Amino acid sequence: MIKSFWLIFFLLGLKAHLNSQVFTLVDSIQFQNANIWGVVSDQGDSLCVTTINTITAKPHIYLRKVNYNDIDFQSAVKQLTFDSDFSSFTNLTDHKSIILNKEFYIAFSTVGDQDLFIFKTDINGNRIGGLVPVVQGSPDPTNDMILVTDGTHIYVLHFDPPFQHHVYKFDTNLNPVGSSYSTTTLQHNNIGNALYINNEFYMFTGSTFGYNSNLVLTKWSSAWSASLGAPQNILSAAGGEGNWFSTGEIYDSVNQRWYISMNHIYSSQSIGQEHIDLLAFDKDLNLLERKHVTQINHTRPHLVLKGNYLYLSFDQPGIGVYLHKYQVQNTIGIEPQGLMAEQAPGPISIFYPNPNQGITEIFFNHSAVQKDFVLTNLFGQTLKKISISPKTENATLNFSEYPSGIYFLKTKRGNKIYKLIKN
Repeated sequence: MIKSFWLIFFLLGLKAHLNSQVFTLVDSIQFQNANIWGVVSDQGDSLCVTTINTITAKPHIYLRKVNYNDIDFQSAVKQLTFDSDFSSFTNLTDHKSIILNKEFYIAFSTVGDQDLFIFKTDINGNRIGGLVPVVQGSPDPTNDMILVTDGTHIYVLHFDPPFQHHVYKFDTNLNPVGSSYSTTTLQHNNIGNALYINNEFYMFTGSTFGYNSNLVLTKWSSAWSASLGAPQNILSAAGGEGNWFSTGEIYDSVNQRWYISMNHIYSSQSIGQEHIDLLAFDKDLNLLERKHVTQINHTRPHLVLKGNYLYLSFDQPGIGVYLHKYQVQNTIGIEPQGLMAEQAPGPISIFYPNPNQGITEIFFNHSAVQKDFVLTNLFGQTLKKISISPKTENATLNFSEYPSGIYFLKTKRGNKIYKLIKN
């Protein structure tokens, strides 16, 4: 009776604890054949990711589709650009992609950051038409561009130093609409992103680049021609730190929250050592949670919200592109952590914590009889065998001797599998 009381007390406290935070990491992968940039978009039934990779002599943009429930399951990689695209100019560098009316729109800059192009494909990555020049021979840098839609037109923006953007407007067939122009008010840094909400563009950027940078919001009219109010300081720099590169931006209209992913750097670090922060704000932009989600030297975050899950892509320059899946906590409730939903119920009712540092508590269902398990790594290699007394209600699992990553706890007969994440 005493054990049952403390178990109930612990689980109630666990639920309250989890509801007090916003983001809980539930899965993480590194994409194969992906060097830099991982831009995510929602197709509806799958997560679409465009990345840059160098398989041949030149870097190219590739598309893959990822299963929302099991992010380990991915489609074959589809090549979107080809050597023939670059017969008369230099290779591509940065890129952005969005989906509109079941078509992909991809903008990219070239080496030297003087040229900017846009093209489109169908939803499966088959090219529709050729490359369309946005600007060529620009005296201003075209990298770190912004690509956004109002649902009717496509807008491409690139830096107009020191604190503005050049704006280019296209129809869905990539015909230019009007002449290009520049924003002229509201000081902001170029590295960020934009959302179109209620006939207004919301642009989240740093107030400057690197150190002493605040995260700021500027609001613009539907034509980018007039500012709406003064810049709003969202997150202040403290002690010389920097908050910028906020390329991941989502507005959750159901829960009335903003989700922002950005680069953060401490004043004691060098440029290039920044890490990624994930932030949640309420509708009035009051900070709800700030989470450091990577180690140093990670950058270029992008976000997709699907149901109660947030998908974060980012890269580690020269190493690879990664995807994190977070459960977003809200007033609707929580789902058991550590339990793979498609396999419930099983002998285990919950793990806590999960993700963890290699030590987690296992709580068993009352009816569980079989409590013999095998711990494996992501490649299926058996690391240890675990046998627990049938009368045990909860036990501690220690796998701290293994490196950070994804592990699986399988019943001895292999009919139930539980995922564990060690940070």
